[in-house]
Amino acid sequence: MKKLLIPLCALLAILPATSAMAYNYAPPAGTPIIDLAGLSTTHGYTTYTGSFVATSTNTDITFALREDPAFISLSNISVADTASPSINLITNGDFSGATTTVGTQLLPADWLYQNINAATFAGTVHTGNCPTGSTSCWYDGSVQAYDSLSQYISTTIGHTYTILFSAADNGPLALYSQISTNGQTGSNNTAGNGADVVVYAGNAVTLQGSVPEPAMMMLLASGLLGFGVSRKKAKQA
Repeated sequence: MKKLLIPLCALLAILPATSAMAYNYAPPAGTPIIDLAGLSTTHGYTTYTGSFVATSTNTDITFALREDPAFISLSNISVADTASPSINLITNGDFSGATTTVGTQLLPADWLYQNINAATFAGTVHTGNCPTGSTSCWYDGSVQAYDSLSQYISTTIGHTYTILFSAADNGPLALYSQISTNGQTGSNNTAGNGADVVVYAGNAVTLQGSVPEPAMMMLLASGLLGFGVSRKKAKQA
């Protein structure tokens, strides 16, 4: 036990004296391919689409999500070259593949997950609230900040690619919004009205926010990061 405490203490010593937990952060910087902000939320699954022209032979596809009072379900993700529309370049786009358990989260194979602001109710692979015929989906209620899923795909420079995905919201909000605008913006405040899905295609995006607090670093060190759906939240399915 003492052997483990030495490197952990050294880690904590280099952290800033003050840092902030998730606090109404905007989505990652960059130009999104798709941003649901301003659109009506839907309780049934709705398909969204966008396109981009590849500028590299490897393109990072990133989904950034937040939902302050409730949860967003995400599934049926595909990216296809318009020259070969029947070939989905995304692996495990329906989240039915293998998972890795991190704390209370189930993280999907073939995707890179980030939650640098340590937002509560972070996303997890879920077996409820999924599209008809699907056994799994991504279920995300990240509060006051965005968490994200990313996956690199091989692309041909100059080719146009189409992104498709299905999403449903199980909360009371009428519109998607990048940030909370109702004054409920305290750290991890589930009374906020921020809810959004933002999709990027290009270089890997960096989530906005601060270095996690020392307490969260301790959770990371012990492998217990991930609050997921272990606590109650309004409108949880």
